[in-house]
Amino acid sequence: MQELGRIIDQMEERGVISGYQGSKPREVLMTLDKWNELKMGTNPTEEK
Repeated sequence: MQELGRIIDQMEERGVISGYQGSKPREVLMTLDKWNELKMGTNPTEEK
């Protein structure tokens, strides 16, 4: 379970999900397009 906590913390640090808010669920902050850019290692704004 400690590994899962570290993954959640890393996702929060990278702006993928919101911070801890008590019993409320975390919000997803990153769009699918941005996620795909990160996975592919590309940034369309740099390619123009």
